[in-house]
Amino acid sequence: MTRPVTTPVAVTFGVLGPVIAATGSGPVPLRGRRQRLVLARLLIAHGRVVPVDRLVDDLWEVAPDGAVGAIRTFVADLRRALEPDRPPRQPPRILVTEPPGYVLRVAPDAVDAGQFEAAVGEAARLLGAGRPAPALAGLDAALGLWRGPRTPTPRTRPGRSRRSTD
Repeated sequence: MTRPVTTPVAVTFGVLGPVIAATGSGPVPLRGRRQRLVLARLLIAHGRVVPVDRLVDDLWEVAPDGAVGAIRTFVADLRRALEPDRPPRQPPRILVTEPPGYVLRVAPDAVDAGQFEAAVGEAARLLGAGRPAPALAGLDAALGLWRGPRTPTPRTRPGRSRRSTD
């Protein structure tokens, strides 16, 4: 189930390179590879719920005892980092629990990959309208969003497909 996307706190995210998050105050402290992988997995779901068992499968080839508890810890830490001023017992507004898992409530333009996709779409529109110069400028700007090597990906098992929508 997909609900309206809202980002109540001005948080931006980057996945075109190392996974990052930032507010107007600066970088959001993200800890560890697996916490970043959880954030990246939620971001690439584009506002869809990612089941806990999918997160476990994505993070570990063979899930250790306590894997679900570890996911809960990563999510709790991410919530504190993304909404540091949220009062205790107030429901989170960005990283939300929605059975059977979690969902990030962020606008597409809050993620650099969403900005990239929009810029490429606009460049295609400009090319279709016979305007190659602004299309090229837009594509150059889109490529400028890349910040380095790609985001590390969860382990992929042989024969297992990687789909970002499940």
